[in-house]
Amino acid sequence: KESWAFNREEVMLPCRPGNALYAINPSTLVQYPLNEVAEQQVKAGKTTAQPISVIQIDDPQHPGQKMSLAPFIERAQKLC
Repeated sequence: KESWAFNREEVMLPCRPGNALYAINPSTLVQYPLNEVAEQQVKAGKTTAQPISVIQIDDPQHPGQKMSLAPFIERAQKLC
């Protein structure tokens, strides 16, 4: 729980074609890009998404920084 990075109780972590990684809020189905590939898909208009910063929380141990997304990116990559 101390490494949880989001202001939602749960997120889905799909891996899309091309290794595009997203976090999805299961209650709203809004998706948030987790890596550069996903961000490029959003910029290219291939999919719609909100910035990950919308649901990413501040790191209480490091003021001014957000919680690390690395553990979630790692888990999502295992689904590719």
